[in-house]
Amino acid sequence: FRVMTPTQTKVLRKLDDTGRINGAQAVKIGPDGLLWVVSEEAGKILRYRADTYDYVDTFADVGLGWGATGIAFGAAGDVYVSSYATSVLRRYAIATGERLGADLGAGTILRGPDNGMLSGPDGKIYIPGYDTSNIVRYDPAAGTFSVFVPTQANGIRRTRGLLLSPDGTKLYVSSERSGQILRYVLASGAFDREIASGLGTVTGLAWHPDGSLLAAVGDASNGRVIKFDPETGAQRAVLVQPREGGLSGPTYVAVI
Repeated sequence: FRVMTPTQTKVLRKLDDTGRINGAQAVKIGPDGLLWVVSEEAGKILRYRADTYDYVDTFADVGLGWGATGIAFGAAGDVYVSSYATSVLRRYAIATGERLGADLGAGTILRGPDNGMLSGPDGKIYIPGYDTSNIVRYDPAAGTFSVFVPTQANGIRRTRGLLLSPDGTKLYVSSERSGQILRYVLASGAFDREIASGLGTVTGLAWHPDGSLLAAVGDASNGRVIKFDPETGAQRAVLVQPREGGLSGPTYVAVI
């Protein structure tokens, strides 16, 4: 995980040199104003100051091998953490760190929930199923899971990143293995359009301050961050070049 300025490709620093971060996955600003980082291979959810990037604490220790990937902040002062290895969600109280209830499983419709998991404006949790190549929606009020985008719909192979449009009406989706960025209507789940294709490997998605769609593209040897036009998919620039600052196998992009 490396901190960079969004307007130029200057590497500022590694977020943490102590070894706490191992297998960096989702990175988000929480409702507490802190920077939350999922450290998959260390089995921890970490928090840092968003202004100085200083380490604050380990919010949760989910255990080695549990495979934490994504985080989504609920409307009730809670946070959901997804497990790639066990295909469940776990819920914690943000104020206390207390684990709330039993793990939530969707059964066969969800395998390998990944780091793009997010909370929608409708209060539901949207979960990319990496192994099931779909998107599943969890309704906290009803306590139920449902399929939002079916398996391999529109060419999806290994769903990874999810990103809401600025107005909250559309959902951008990265399909890691098919090299696509797709867009869906959030209210209905209807397919809207293919934004980009032929990208090889594509993972994390984020919004650049100038309105460009950012995508992490490539693998350990050529991983980079590209700016796209969010409507046409035209490439505007390569924001972060391959291997810049030691970048290798990018999984997630966050603009702070």
